[in-house]
Amino acid sequence: MFKRKEHTNNRPPEENTTVPVFTRAVTVGDSEADCRGRIHPGALLRLLQDAGSEHAEALHIGHELTESKGALWVIVRTAMEIDRLPRAGE
Repeated sequence: MFKRKEHTNNRPPEENTTVPVFTRAVTVGDSEADCRGRIHPGALLRLLQDAGSEHAEALHIGHELTESKGALWVIVRTAMEIDRLPRAGE
């Protein structure tokens, strides 16, 4: 499931712009969870990496385009706030 919403970045008001936010619904499988049923951090990061690739493809700036131009994506900054890790089945 893909859903777009607008997100205002943290820039000063004179530089403030809206940027599209990509969302993707997933269900955590048993193999992605620890013995307490919480997602493994590595599995969470893989899901985020997959979502990033899908987002780039949705924007038509994915693997095919970057490969044809001899380019690549580099993530230079990432921030996450995790209130609670998802559990298996969620």
